[in-house]
Order: sequence, then C-alpha cells, then structure tokens
Amino acid sequence: MAGPYGTPGTGALWLSIFGFVCGIPAILGIVFGIGARREAKQRGRSPAKANWAIGIGLAWIILIVSQWGLIIGAFNSSDSTDSAPADNANVESVQESARESVDIADNSPITQMASKWQELPAKRQNELCEVAMNTEEVVGAADSAITPSREMIRGYNVGAAALEFISSSLYEEISDPELIRFFNIRCAN
Repeated sequence: MAGPYGTPGTGALWLSIFGFVCGIPAILGIVFGIGARREAKQRGRSPAKANWAIGIGLAWIILIVSQWGLIIGAFNSSDSTDSAPADNANVESVQESARESVDIADNSPITQMASKWQELPAKRQNELCEVAMNTEEVVGAADSAITPSREMIRGYNVGAAALEFISSSLYEEISDPELIRFFNIRCAN
C-alpha cells in the first residue's frame, strides 16, 4: 500500500529523470534514491523505483561528465593549434622541412622561384614579405578611381613582390594561387 506521498523513491525517480537539466536533479535523485531504498527495505516494500532513480541518475551524471570532457577537450585542442602564437623557431623548422621536401632535380617554375628566393638576403626577403602580405593598399601604384577588393590587392602585391626577384617569363608560368601559397609559406611569421 502506498503512503500519502506515493511509494518510496517516486520523488527520487522524477529528480533522476529530469537530471538532464544541469545534473543537479540527477545528483539529488541518486541521494534521495539511496534514502528511499533504505526506507523501502525498512517498510518491506519494493525498492524498484529507488533503484531506477539511482540508475537513471548515474546514467545522466556519466553522460553529462563525458560531454563536458569532450567539450573541454575540443576547446583545448583548438586553442593549442589555432590560436597559439607562432614562434620563429617553429616557423623556421616548417620552412626548412618544406625546402628539404622539394626535389632538387625538379626544375618546375615554383622550384626555380624557391631557389632564387633562397639566394636573397634575409632583409630583402622580409621586405618582399611585407609587400606580398599587404591587403590594405596596392604597393607602388597610384590611387585609382575604383576600390579593389582585398583579394585583388593581395594578388597584385604578390605579383609585384615576385617580379622583384624572378623574370617575367618565369612569373607567367606560375599561377596566382601558387604564388600566394609560396608567399604564405615563406612569410608565415
């Protein structure tokens, strides 16, 4: 026979069911489920609802903790790769490995451009990087009536920087995306 408030564990069961809200009802459902289980045993009643309350509450707690672990892990991994400041040693090691991975026997236009780049003094490389990476204004050109997009400015500046150290015939053999990628790799700092 049920008491005036139902069988032991009814409230604990409902708390456990609504444990998805933030986890606190699930914890309360487990605590009250343990108490209801004792009460059911003392009264000689079935502890089924109390057992269900404990089980559902534990399931919600495990689910919530694992979700938070995944969320925190995702944020930590994206923070360490996306927004970590690039230091010069890392950039130089990536550039060095990129140079080593190029087949020296390869005489493609981009390889020729890379070898001419390596012949430049570091100061000149930095100056050309400033030109190539500029997306605010067309470097070395007079103002015009039209306002070019950032992509147009970047394309012009990359071309202007490339023509400072390679011949126009070599420049014509290299596509714009290859030029942009070339400068993105070498001017990454």
